[in-house]
Amino acid sequence: MIEAGVHLVRKAGGEVTDVQGDPWRPGSRDIPASALSRPHAGGPKVLSTLRWRSLVHDIPAGRTVTAGHHQPQRIIMKLTILGATGATGRELTQQALDRGHDVTAIARQPERIDASGSGSLTRVQADVLDPESIDQALKGAGLILSGLGIAAKEAPGVLTAGARAAVESGADNVIWLAAFGTGDSAPYAGALTRKLLGTFMKKEMTDRVTADTTVLRSGGTVFHAGPMSEGPLSPTMRTVPLDQAPRRVFPARISRATIAAAMLDEAENPRYPGRIAIPLER
Repeated sequence: MIEAGVHLVRKAGGEVTDVQGDPWRPGSRDIPASALSRPHAGGPKVLSTLRWRSLVHDIPAGRTVTAGHHQPQRIIMKLTILGATGATGRELTQQALDRGHDVTAIARQPERIDASGSGSLTRVQADVLDPESIDQALKGAGLILSGLGIAAKEAPGVLTAGARAAVESGADNVIWLAAFGTGDSAPYAGALTRKLLGTFMKKEMTDRVTADTTVLRSGGTVFHAGPMSEGPLSPTMRTVPLDQAPRRVFPARISRATIAAAMLDEAENPRYPGRIAIPLER
């Protein structure tokens, strides 16, 4: 563990170093929250993920932050995650536990939820297409985050059903995941992107737009993400409002880990209630 008071600097290109110029990077989820840092053989020094998020993420280029031994105080939240066995749902569940939150993970097959962390985990079996089971699962939910998607060969309707159940549960807030280039974000996507999405998502577009509208009208936040990858959490991630979405021919790819972190940041520090937010890797 490094000594308290070590200074870390974010350079213009996003790289983070100490004052000696040695690089630092965010740690993997197996680094405990209690660890500030530990050596990383053959590569950059490692700053634990929670410390990276609390110290480095929002620091502008050229600014210096000071690392110490103690973790900042974090409010433990009661989070409910829909679609917890999906690729993004698994990231949401794991990262929420890593942050120490109390997590209720909902899935059709909850035995497939394999996650652990400093927070508590409750697995619940429910299906958004089964009103009785999902209503019971969401009873008493504090804040709902959705990793729901439309599986291959699955008829549209899952997203609308999930959004309505989440909103009608009486939860304090709903944070939803959607696709950039659909619904209200379509005008901000390139013409070719809109054409491709209109072709390949034609049957499910109404379901997607209806779900978005349901959440936004309730005061929730909808994240419109570009094409998703299985890459690591981006150390230069940021979230912008829809009107600041980068104009590109094709939207930039973004890792599910980065999307999950952005959604959890919104849960902990709401910035876009009732609005569409765009998560970006840089």
